[in-house]
Amino acid sequence: MKRNPDNITSGRKLFRPADMIPIIILLAVPIIYLIAAAASEHDGVYAEISCGGEIVGTVSLDKDCVYSYPLTGEMEFTVADGGIRVSKSDCPDKVCMGAGLLSRAGDTAVCVPNKVVVTVMGKSDEDIDGVVR
Repeated sequence: MKRNPDNITSGRKLFRPADMIPIIILLAVPIIYLIAAAASEHDGVYAEISCGGEIVGTVSLDKDCVYSYPLTGEMEFTVADGGIRVSKSDCPDKVCMGAGLLSRAGDTAVCVPNKVVVTVMGKSDEDIDGVVR
């Protein structure tokens, strides 16, 4: 009996249930990755506090609170009004306290005697850093 080439697949199914498992896995992996990446990102603006080049704390600027870290000496950092400021320092000149409220991405306060840097991180509201004429 001669086989008809048009009727070769008539008895087979296009997908078997076991074929669906790799397809589901291939679709699920990117979705899980995107969900995990979105959850790990900071939604808004946050501050990094470093001492001697080493990050000692990451602070969300959403919740009002006062922070202090043993490595920074007698310094206190106050989060209020969507920003952070150095509210107490044992350095002689208190220049770091004069920086005021840091609330935009890129704002920085430095205490040279204590080797402490407070930097506001996050997505910038503006794409332009400056304009030169």
